[in-house]
Amino acid sequence: MEEEKKTDTVVYDPSNHSPSEGESWTQDEEKAVVRKSRLDWYLMPLLVVGFYVLQLDRTNISNALTDTLTQDLGITNNQVNIGNQLMLAGIVIAEIPSNLILQRVGAPVWLTLQVAIWGTIALTQACCTNVHSFYATRMLLGLFEGGFIPGVQYMLALFYKRDELALRTSIFYFGNYSAAATDSLIAAGILQMGGKGGLAGWQWLFVIEGTFTLLIFFGYVLLLPRSPKHTRPIHGRFDLFTDRERTILSTRIILGDVSKGADKTEITLKSLREAFVDLRLWLHMFLNILSLTPKGGLAIYGPTIIKSLGFSKTNANLLNAVGNVLVIILSYTLSVASDKTRLRGPWCIVAFVWSIAFSGALCGLPVGANRWVQYALFTLLTGGNALSQAINDAWLNINSTKPSNRSVGLAMAVMGSNLGGLAGQQLFQESDAPRYPKAFLAILLLYGASIPNTLALMYTPPTTKPTTRASSSANLSNAIMGGLQRFIAHRADARVPVLAPSLWAGYHCGSGTNGCLWTAEQVLIQDNRLNAIRQFISNNPQGAAAPDQVLGPMSFLPGARPQKMWGRGEVATVKEMLAAGKDYEEIGARLGRSDKSVQAKVIRMAKKENLGGKKWAKQLQQRAKDEETAVEGDDDDADADYEDEDE
Repeated sequence: MEEEKKTDTVVYDPSNHSPSEGESWTQDEEKAVVRKSRLDWYLMPLLVVGFYVLQLDRTNISNALTDTLTQDLGITNNQVNIGNQLMLAGIVIAEIPSNLILQRVGAPVWLTLQVAIWGTIALTQACCTNVHSFYATRMLLGLFEGGFIPGVQYMLALFYKRDELALRTSIFYFGNYSAAATDSLIAAGILQMGGKGGLAGWQWLFVIEGTFTLLIFFGYVLLLPRSPKHTRPIHGRFDLFTDRERTILSTRIILGDVSKGADKTEITLKSLREAFVDLRLWLHMFLNILSLTPKGGLAIYGPTIIKSLGFSKTNANLLNAVGNVLVIILSYTLSVASDKTRLRGPWCIVAFVWSIAFSGALCGLPVGANRWVQYALFTLLTGGNALSQAINDAWLNINSTKPSNRSVGLAMAVMGSNLGGLAGQQLFQESDAPRYPKAFLAILLLYGASIPNTLALMYTPPTTKPTTRASSSANLSNAIMGGLQRFIAHRADARVPVLAPSLWAGYHCGSGTNGCLWTAEQVLIQDNRLNAIRQFISNNPQGAAAPDQVLGPMSFLPGARPQKMWGRGEVATVKEMLAAGKDYEEIGARLGRSDKSVQAKVIRMAKKENLGGKKWAKQLQQRAKDEETAVEGDDDDADADYEDEDE
């Protein structure tokens, strides 16, 4: 009987740089762990409900104003506006410091603590007696809510692969959209309790919604996992994931990005400086400012605009909720499309074109147009409002290869969202009522300006420093780790193409070589060997001797299959041979490769170049029935080499 082929997987632990052998898993098994039974139904609800209570505690002041808050505290509407501006200022101030703390203590610990602190502050707003206590609680609320949103997005990057992030980021924002759709309904019921227990309705509102937030805090303590590798919550008493599920969750992420393996990392001043000079991070931030400014105005004045069309106050609030539901539907649709195509920028532009079309239609409506036509156009505009936010945040998350860039960049993106929301409150002026043509023209221009910003992001390369001999020596160990990311050893004598051959010149291969090849034994290094290499680099900055001298015997994993990258030279060679009519076997022989993932890449490239890929695919179809399918894990690298992709 023929023995079933089995593929083992390296379980790479970046905390000690020690590979170990783990069982293989099927794609269906991975999907079951991630989507059907575990992660999506365990982690995502916790994060979504966290955003939900954050938004309730941030915006319930508008509901409290419909009660006796201003009379009881002896404050004016202008002072209420100052209090809200203090809260937004606190959020902006706290975004980056909060995420620096998150890096030091770990995302679950800091996020859980944040929920506890802001929930307590939200509850104590019921004890305010004057303008000073009102200002203090609003400012403190902003300071401790700041950083939660980018912190959660950073945590999502630890648990999900790059082609899964846009959808999960969008689902996370459902908490925001759901709060916007339900906060008025909840407040309407709570405010009816005014007078009971000696508390006013607005006090009951803060007490009940603040208490709800504290309940979520206890849920985080009990259930929120720390990382794919350490899925026990912070109490450490039990774990809802099995050992095998943890292996699948952690290994699939680390094989895509080894920097995501650590629960917490240290951010240095140097890494912060590098993050702040990264042009792409600023472009992501400006994109959120431009595209989220309309949201700030539409969210506040939406019911008022609908009411001005001739609807009652109650009906205006109910009709305004339709736009919030439409946002959820459209956001989910665009995020799925973004993950399926692995494109971000084009889908952001689709969202902007949608908003430009309907804001332009509202600008051009004649006076006296049917109110239902005006309402339909306004709802379609609000339904497409801020659709790019989740995709833009996921885009930043995906392309940030360093924890410092990811953490600081996400904080900057959320700062941009809040700054846009603050500016948006000035869009709708009383002098422009009731049709607000100037406001809708401003919205059109803002979304129009978002398109060139997006194009700039699509065509701006990541910020990198030129590779010099000195920088190469400092990054040699990182090159080894990069090799582990992209390659799983096949057997002891397998040869590994290094990601950046220039980093190795003068250290192992010598000058004039076309890249450096190491054996699997040399690449799959253990902790003490890596430390020895780093020490060697420190003592020999000019690369006077080969690192082999300090390596000693290496461990390796037999039986695993290779996942090899294509360099630019190989891509050019393949295209040239395709144009000459060569088949995939000849191309594989020319490249010195015969694994089926190479065949699959050649076929995909042939299809893209219209060079007979469909014919080759049919030739392989029969063979595929008898053999294992090509390595799917190689898709990201293959596509990135020759497809037009803006990730």
